[in-house]
Amino acid sequence: MKLKEIVYVKKIDCLGRVTLPKIFRELFGMTPDKDVEIVALEEGILIRRKDDNELTGARVENEE
Repeated sequence: MKLKEIVYVKKIDCLGRVTLPKIFRELFGMTPDKDVEIVALEEGILIRRKDDNELTGARVENEE
C-alpha cells in the first residue's frame, strides 16, 4: 500500500493519552478490540497494530 503523507497534530491529555484519528484506525485495522504495540525508536515513537500471532518483548541495546 502506498500512502501519501497524512499529518495530524493532536494534544496529549493529562493522563498521557492521544486519540488516533479515525482515518488511521480504519487504514490500519485498529479496531477497539485489537492490541497495538508502542515502539520507542531513535526517530520517535511508532504505533502499530499487533498481530495475534506475533511475539513481543522489550529489546534494549546497550550503549557502551
